[in-house]
Amino acid sequence: MRRGAKPDYDACVSYCEAQGLEVACIHSEDDNDEVYELISGVGKAWIGFSDSDSEGTWAWNDSGSTSYTYWYPGEPKGGSSDNCCQISNGGAYWNDISCSSDRYCLCM
Repeated sequence: MRRGAKPDYDACVSYCEAQGLEVACIHSEDDNDEVYELISGVGKAWIGFSDSDSEGTWAWNDSGSTSYTYWYPGEPKGGSSDNCCQISNGGAYWNDISCSSDRYCLCM
């Protein structure tokens, strides 16, 4: 995890790629638990899930399966301004937010 810096989503993707990594992708409950453990006490972090390419069609940066999700109830809210996804340290739930928001960057 890149501690201390809270970049927007695109900057997080660029940072991870420069390290030969990707923004954390979550394909199972075990993955979600691992990411949640890493961010506990830190706050909210980007995960590599977005619908930037096609509104309403969520996809992982690593092109992995989208069968597992852990959206906060009522999420994703949708809309053209909330195209990126964060995981929260308040229950490990996900929600869609603006890609220009600042969150911790978790590369894996």
